[in-house]
Amino acid sequence: MSITIVAGANVKDVVMVKVVGTLTGKVTDSVSGANLAGVDCNLGGVHATTAADGTYSFTNITPGTYPLSFTLAGYTTVNV
Repeated sequence: MSITIVAGANVKDVVMVKVVGTLTGKVTDSVSGANLAGVDCNLGGVHATTAADGTYSFTNITPGTYPLSFTLAGYTTVNV
């Protein structure tokens, strides 16, 4: 982004907004459909753990492409 200020212009306020996103989801057992608690969710090296209802959330994510994986003892790791 660029801003051009011309002679005689009166600039009072400039507001910059950081663009970030949020990723949320739910992890369930592929056979029974049961919610899975305690799953390690890894988004490009940032970790979150699923709650009792199987939900997880990543906040303040800078736009981009990241590897995403889900790991829980007794289950095969899933890479997205």
